[in-house]
Amino acid sequence: MDQAPASTCRPGAARRFYLLAGLSLLLVALIAADGVRKSLDTIVPSYYRHFASLSIAISELAHGTSGLLGLVDVDGALDQAGYSLNPEHDRIAYLNTHPGEADAALRAAADLTVADPSKTFGLLLNETGVIDYYYVAFALFGYHVRSIYALYIGILTLMSLCFIVSFRHRAIFIVPSILYLVLLFADQHGLKSTNYGFGPLTNSRLLPFLSLYPVLFCLTLIGSGRGFRWIDAVAAGFAGLVFAFVVNARTYAYWQAGPLICLVVLIAAARILPWRLPLKAAFVRLSIYPALTFALSASILIAIHHERRDAIVYDTTTFGGHGYWLTYIGTTMPLFVSQIPELERESGVTILSADAYVGALVRIKIKQRGEKLEDYMTPDGWWKDTGREELARQVAFDMWRDYPGAMVKNYIRSFAPVAAGFLKDVGLIALAFMAIAIGPSTLLFWLLRAVALIAIGGIPGATALATASLRYALPAARQLSALIIPVSFLALCVIPVVIIMPFTDTRPTMTAASFIDPRMADVDDAIWLCVLICACSARSPFPAAVRLWNRAKSLSLQRSVERT
Repeated sequence: MDQAPASTCRPGAARRFYLLAGLSLLLVALIAADGVRKSLDTIVPSYYRHFASLSIAISELAHGTSGLLGLVDVDGALDQAGYSLNPEHDRIAYLNTHPGEADAALRAAADLTVADPSKTFGLLLNETGVIDYYYVAFALFGYHVRSIYALYIGILTLMSLCFIVSFRHRAIFIVPSILYLVLLFADQHGLKSTNYGFGPLTNSRLLPFLSLYPVLFCLTLIGSGRGFRWIDAVAAGFAGLVFAFVVNARTYAYWQAGPLICLVVLIAAARILPWRLPLKAAFVRLSIYPALTFALSASILIAIHHERRDAIVYDTTTFGGHGYWLTYIGTTMPLFVSQIPELERESGVTILSADAYVGALVRIKIKQRGEKLEDYMTPDGWWKDTGREELARQVAFDMWRDYPGAMVKNYIRSFAPVAAGFLKDVGLIALAFMAIAIGPSTLLFWLLRAVALIAIGGIPGATALATASLRYALPAARQLSALIIPVSFLALCVIPVVIIMPFTDTRPTMTAASFIDPRMADVDDAIWLCVLICACSARSPFPAAVRLWNRAKSLSLQRSVERT
């Protein structure tokens, strides 16, 4: 008698596992198919960072250079083919649509006989992790432009398998993986194949999408509260490597480590400190080892990457990318157009762009401090980024002191698109709840709900509806309430990122699905993931005022599902 329930439940649990695991892998296949259909798999983003990384990766893999340095001869061969550090748009458009010729250019650079191996160059003023990305892609799949996209899909597949293997006995925890993949599919669906700058997900500025996946896996392991298991530890270690792989290419993704750091501190405090902390019991139930394994793995790879760089070529802040304060004061240019002639006289710089505007302000600040411009320049004529960023910070404070009204106006203008995107996301989730709460639970009404949400929110809208209704169709989804604390910390770490986001080189350029700027849409996805997980794990019933219009008995629906 005691074993009867177990025997009846086991087939249902197995069916649930195969369903969720199959759906997760199917979504990876759909993402790959969509990318191939739109020819995103043959695009190399037309940025200096990517073309220089091509040259350096081929130099290291095919010609044995080291120190993240590329051969000038290899760069010259790629330059002749069209992958120039100063690319021509028409030629790049041709290569992106003719992968056979692009592959021939890569193979020619790899087979090149190098005349002078001492002539090398480095990737300056950008993170150098794209070099590693291309190196691994070509090493695994050969010198083909499709190798770049194949590596991305391969990493997605392996991360999906991490969820499947780790939670094969608690299949409901595969749902976060499914939610992420649906959102990533929406992200790619919103990208245009004709935009050769942002086109593919393999653009370094879009790679933080990818790093969000291993962070979500680690948070799910933490929330599930499982004891130490070798298979989970290996999966967490691999997730840390993927995170570090992306961070090396886009240091902006570092913000995603925030929830892991906070959770480690609070879990340890809850277990060690004698006094009773708020939610102490909830924190004690969480697992701490996944975050430690993740951090150890990521730290080792990041340290190795930085140690590999040539000490002479990379003696500046190469890995920092764009300076925050430089970008910040650059956004104020439209508000001070009338003062440009005066700034030109004081600085001796002709201001025709935001970069020239920032340079003029920095030069004026140097004069005000009684210092020399040469003190902030390298011998080869480059700015010393650390000193210039410090000057830009002081300029920003001066502007707030002298023009507070204009600076407030500038922040509101810059922050408005971010706030609008966030409110749209929250509104879609609320609309999904209302769609479920109002009206009978018949097949016709469910179809109408789906049509309405898809029309309003596209793929994310449909995701919101499906997730908010998941706890009715699959009662086990309420177990995901164990993830509320981890995903809440992910949401909390979004807040400071959203505040500074308008000034981290995020000029809005195009709309991809439900967000404003695709470079920072991983923040948008993080919000979606948090809210959707909370939606499918909610335990409280709908408010009575809403249930007045709900003529169906949701409990009967739940019971009928449970009996099956």
